[in-house]
Amino acid sequence: MIPSREPKQICLIGRIDPSGQLSDGQTVKTRTIWKLLKENYGNNAIVAVDTRDYMRNPFRVAIAFINAMMKCDDIVVLLSRGGRRAFFPFLSLAAKRFNKRIFHSLIGGKLADNIRDEDGVRLVRQLNTFQINWVESQSLVNELRRLGVMKVEYLPNFKDVVPLNADSLPVPARNPIRFCTFSRVCVAKGIPDAASATEMLNDEGIPCLLDVYGPVEKDFQTEFESILNNCHHVSYKGVIRSNDSVEVVKNYAALLFPTTWAGEGFPGSIIDAYAAGVPVIAYHWRYFEEIIEEGSTGIGCAPDVNALAEAMLNFVKLDDSDHMSIKRNCIAHAEMYSSARVFGQMKKTIDEASTDSSDA
Repeated sequence: MIPSREPKQICLIGRIDPSGQLSDGQTVKTRTIWKLLKENYGNNAIVAVDTRDYMRNPFRVAIAFINAMMKCDDIVVLLSRGGRRAFFPFLSLAAKRFNKRIFHSLIGGKLADNIRDEDGVRLVRQLNTFQINWVESQSLVNELRRLGVMKVEYLPNFKDVVPLNADSLPVPARNPIRFCTFSRVCVAKGIPDAASATEMLNDEGIPCLLDVYGPVEKDFQTEFESILNNCHHVSYKGVIRSNDSVEVVKNYAALLFPTTWAGEGFPGSIIDAYAAGVPVIAYHWRYFEEIIEEGSTGIGCAPDVNALAEAMLNFVKLDDSDHMSIKRNCIAHAEMYSSARVFGQMKKTIDEASTDSSDA
């Protein structure tokens, strides 16, 4: 009699934070994948290793990691640079010695820079022991391949949100016109520039408001309070749940994204904006052209506050017909980054790898 096989179990390693307290892009994406894995494979099939505060709770995380390695052959990994340094040596060993299938979904867009900055040969070898490395930019795929990473594929960021109906989008109010930011609240995400540009437009007689959403970083708290005290058209609206993002963002004319963060990849807030039919006004960062279509889903400019104010002004000058056309383009783009489409590709890869292994 052939013994019955153990039910398939999949491990997810990353900052999950099931409580939902954290709302940064890394945690939201990891928590979304955790949720979708459970929905597709069943709650009991998913073994989680939550790496939140792993430096302060090393024994908890180590025990969970060892337990997961014993139970699971398929391991989905989402880690920041520090997490990669801590876990990649063990994951690579598990892949080589124990035939574990590691599915690495990259956080951020600096992996190629990390390879150049660190012991690149060692990191490339680790990445090539994994089943696949998913990254959020085609240009990063090409760059990593030039650096010797062969097991790499493009997989865009995605959000588990439902886009609004393109036929029922409201015409945005113009007096005042309302902008928002939806990110970590810090210098690198361009909050000071967004506030200054908003004040500049008001000084020119163009009524506009800026609402800031997101967690305030501790080292920016004092400066941010000063911005709020001195910029009379800027308000802080706190942190909202990721599930409510579209309902909140839909009330704005445009999302401002003047990022200068070196690690910027494919921010989930842009998907929120697209799903809400809201265009994006952004600084040109490394992957801008892959994510925002100039004049179609948003407007880009050089990383300079005067350029940002000019881009906002050009946006304000759009008539209602052009503005509504851009809003419909955003909805169309949101479909490209749906959970059904992107997670479906992840699941297909995981299932095919498991089938190939069982047939071998």
